[in-house]
Amino acid sequence: MEEHLKQKHVVRDWKGSKCNLTHCMKSEKSYDEAMSHVAPTNKKRTIETYLKLTYQRLVDGERLSGDSCPVREAGIQGTADAGPGNGDIHYYAFKKKPIRSYFWYSPYEKGLVYVSHYRFKNYQKLDGKDTEQVRNNFFSHEVKK
Repeated sequence: MEEHLKQKHVVRDWKGSKCNLTHCMKSEKSYDEAMSHVAPTNKKRTIETYLKLTYQRLVDGERLSGDSCPVREAGIQGTADAGPGNGDIHYYAFKKKPIRSYFWYSPYEKGLVYVSHYRFKNYQKLDGKDTEQVRNNFFSHEVKK
């Protein structure tokens, strides 16, 4: 097993054959906060392994199974004029109950994925706080002043 798969905390940067993945500045803090709400140690290990293997598959361009497919959450409001193309840029979530990992594909750098943050959620509905946090991270990382 590769060294980064053995680490306890979230790995900041992933390099793959198809794309690269990086985490926004405060994502490790949100990861630790979200994981602190997960009770059994076995469940924590299951979630950590799921995220690490899913990220590795994503950056290597491998097929993601039905359980691993990212769910399109919503558009990042106000990005229609911020990026190339028409319309808002969408963000996605990997879900492994009760943790979600929110991310987007960079419209500026082909082959780059940003992980915005993690959230402990024991409910299905999208929270406006998550949308706002993704939006703030998008504008701080992607839109150069």
